[in-house]
Amino acid sequence: MNDLIADALRIIFIGIGATAAMDAWVLLLKRMNVPTLTLAFMGRWLGHGVRGKWMHDSIARAAPVKGELALGWIAHYVIGIAFAALVVAVYGLAWIKTPGLLPALSVGIGTVVAPLFVMQPAMGAGIASSRTPTPGMNRLKSLANHTVFGFGLRGRRSHRLDFMRAIATSRTNAQTHWTKKMKKLAVIYHSAQGHTEHIAQHVAAGAREVAGIDLRLIRAEDLASAPEELLGFDGFIFGSPTYLGGVSAAFKAFMDSTGGLWKKQQLKGKLASGFTVSSLPAGDKQSTLLSMFVFAMQHGMIWVGNAILPEQHSGVPYDEAANRLGSWSGMMAQAGHSVAADAFVSGDIKTASMFGANIAEALVRMSFAELVESDQ
Repeated sequence: MNDLIADALRIIFIGIGATAAMDAWVLLLKRMNVPTLTLAFMGRWLGHGVRGKWMHDSIARAAPVKGELALGWIAHYVIGIAFAALVVAVYGLAWIKTPGLLPALSVGIGTVVAPLFVMQPAMGAGIASSRTPTPGMNRLKSLANHTVFGFGLRGRRSHRLDFMRAIATSRTNAQTHWTKKMKKLAVIYHSAQGHTEHIAQHVAAGAREVAGIDLRLIRAEDLASAPEELLGFDGFIFGSPTYLGGVSAAFKAFMDSTGGLWKKQQLKGKLASGFTVSSLPAGDKQSTLLSMFVFAMQHGMIWVGNAILPEQHSGVPYDEAANRLGSWSGMMAQAGHSVAADAFVSGDIKTASMFGANIAEALVRMSFAELVESDQ
């Protein structure tokens, strides 16, 4: 009985150690600006799963679950312990005393089937990340993570040191590689009363959920004196309140400041989209979006619309529905007259997040062929 308990404790220790090694690797990736999935999404998936819903179109857009981050971390380490037990089940208890590297790697790499063919499809990313903007890169990250897990299962100090030396040696090249792949997206807005800024923040939050996006939130008035900063971005999401059927004066001043860039067509080929806010459901917001569209066309940019079907047509209550105002040329939101800056119905907040994610995904897709070619 004592031997059984001792073996069980060894398996638990090995599983925790291997999972911690993988977490150290993921932390290194984050420091190199490589996007990684938050464990809160795993907790959210499990939280919905115990209530009977395992399949999601997008786990990021599913309702948050109380304590989801803690649940995700606990599940993460429990799964690591289970995979350590799998090594023992396949290769026997003798492996614990003389742990070989090949058995550990075979199980570590083999367990990549769990995220690729179970968790990712269930969370809405498709089989082996097929529904993500960069499936190839995401598969490589999953494979790398589980390879590190396999080294962690092996556990001998000398092997860990050798592996970490290899990581340190390649860090500079890896950081350059991933930084090159990150696409820079700017949400450029003007907000007088805070309403447009509130929507801009939710647009930015949605865009940040997309792997491969480096996002900045910038006030239009800050760019009016330095429009050349636009050259450092691959795409833009413009935002302005609708004043008398058009963009605000501050946003127009920003647009006018880009005349020097227009003369040389230095923004040609960059992606663009826009959103606007008014106090009425209509409020002539369409003309504001059209002025942004024409501005983008003057610069030779590529405009992306708002590809979200109004959810009220599917039975969602009007105020909770995405794209409830029915705008396809860009995103629209409505804030009541003289209300607080955050006084938007939940449907407009949802729309802003989805809109930001859609534009970011379009930017990654637009850039993917260029990235593949540069890697060959």
